[in-house]
Amino acid sequence: MEILGLNLWEFIFAIVNFVVLVLLLKKFLFKPITKMLDDRKAAIDEALDAADQARLEVASTEEKIREQIAAARAEADGIIADAKKRGEAIRAEIIENAKKDAKEITESASAQIEEEKKQAIVDLKNQIADMVVLATEKVLADGLTSEQENTLMNKYIQEVGRIQ
Repeated sequence: MEILGLNLWEFIFAIVNFVVLVLLLKKFLFKPITKMLDDRKAAIDEALDAADQARLEVASTEEKIREQIAAARAEADGIIADAKKRGEAIRAEIIENAKKDAKEITESASAQIEEEKKQAIVDLKNQIADMVVLATEKVLADGLTSEQENTLMNKYIQEVGRIQ
């Protein structure tokens, strides 16, 4: 080795130094760096797991929200249908009451008209009777023949028959 310009003791000493340096680097540098890299990998894995968990929670929450919206829509549809049914029932009741009221008013008006008709007939009969009495007084004052009396009586009977 001397030929090459190398000293055997220096070469052994360099190899020992190299081995000591590798052992020291392994103990003081490689292990802490490996531990730091492992810790970093674990933190990244935790962050990824947390992100996946958050993604699943978001998806679950979105599904719950969709279900709640669907339930709210169904409930709103039910409320609207119920309100329509109640509105139709109220409408039918109002129409029925209006028909009853109209019937009562019509019956009342018919009864009132009938009563007024009867009263008018009575009044008319009274007026005719008064006119007959006046006509009779005039005729009696002038004197009637039997033929005139018969004619007058027939007219009176016809008038009374038409009125009834």
